[in-house]
Amino acid sequence: MKKALLLTLVLTLLTALIPAAQADSGLPTVDKALKGKQKGRIEVVNELDKYLYTNPGEFEMKGLKCIILERVWPEPAFEMSDVSFANGTFVPKDTGPAKVYLRKDWMEALPKQMRATSMKEASFLVVAENIYRLEQQIIHTEYKDAGAESIPGSITTVEEMAEYLAEHPKEPDKITYKTLYTAYAMVGLYDREDGTWVSYDSDRKQSPIQCKNREAGDKWASMQDALILSKILRTKEGRPSVKELSAMLETLIWLDETNAKKIGDQITAKKYTKAADALDKVFWSMARELQKLDKDKEAQSWYKKLLKEKDPDALALYANLRDYYAITTPDEEIIRDKLYFGPYDPARLEELTLELIEEFKGVV
Repeated sequence: MKKALLLTLVLTLLTALIPAAQADSGLPTVDKALKGKQKGRIEVVNELDKYLYTNPGEFEMKGLKCIILERVWPEPAFEMSDVSFANGTFVPKDTGPAKVYLRKDWMEALPKQMRATSMKEASFLVVAENIYRLEQQIIHTEYKDAGAESIPGSITTVEEMAEYLAEHPKEPDKITYKTLYTAYAMVGLYDREDGTWVSYDSDRKQSPIQCKNREAGDKWASMQDALILSKILRTKEGRPSVKELSAMLETLIWLDETNAKKIGDQITAKKYTKAADALDKVFWSMARELQKLDKDKEAQSWYKKLLKEKDPDALALYANLRDYYAITTPDEEIIRDKLYFGPYDPARLEELTLELIEEFKGVV
């Protein structure tokens, strides 16, 4: 039985937020640590249970008395399922409580009048934290018949190639989905009273796992989205409403502002064919970029023919054959080397926090 691993984007972003359990009773509370003589980074009892970035709010100046904390969420678990995590029902495994640290060192950079001396006095909690989000997944497929793995040398035309690939499809037997997390270094302000959150800034690091050609895979994934919407726009029976089509267009976050506005205006005006034509133009422009990203000489030759013929279905058959997200790394190595999630970046958290403190100084 042949097997294949590939990486795919998870359409629904899922958050690995684990309920924060209280830490060891021997740790000081935030208030005690504020009054104590210990300096620098001090682990404290976790008092942030109600403060989650999934509860957005608005920033209003309230005297701006702050406490600066660092919250370190536990590393996520490497999990497998026979159901795609993109369906929105997946709940990440609880691997332990978050740790919280009072950052007296960062608070020393605050203007004195902005430093709260207790949780009760604080109007806002500045929290620097690492967040893990499930944004991609590995798809491990076992095949009854792996179908075509390459194009025979006797085939020379796009029409022959498309016919051959259509006649030799892959026949899956079993599919397993595996988690890949993106790590966010995130700094924001939590309203101390109601727990609502306002973002200041964040940075992201994807899983470092290596696939066959991530750049080409990302490009082809975006192209597929454009192709699907183009076909929907050309469908007369059962075509979605203008509002639904506009929402679909908004999901193409990689689309440049000029084309997004142009196509959006055409959809609003119900000029569906023109909107589809514009998307097709974007698709073939991206196909030229895809050709450059695939350095294989044979692939270069086939993309040259496909760009000349402009047959989107044939291009789809060939791009899928190239299997850009293919992964050969064994699970044991992925777990051992922690390749399934982006790394925690305390240096970036500190940089973002100090930038926010500089912003604060400008309003004093």
